[in-house]
Amino acid sequence: MKQKSFDDCQHIAAAILAGCDVITSWNFKHIVNVKTVRGVKVITTLEGYIDLLIYPPPVLIESEDDDYE
Repeated sequence: MKQKSFDDCQHIAAAILAGCDVITSWNFKHIVNVKTVRGVKVITTLEGYIDLLIYPPPVLIESEDDDYE
């Protein structure tokens, strides 16, 4: 991530240090993209933190039509 997305880096780091397992964001430019998700995975693995999953909000919202039984 670049210097201009420093605040986004801080949000991701805070979630990792707080032990969050999932964060959600509409920020597709800096957070919810393949490059960032892969980079976060590498860093958390190398540093021994739990995986942090990064998703856009609609992925985490269940609808009444979802049938998981």
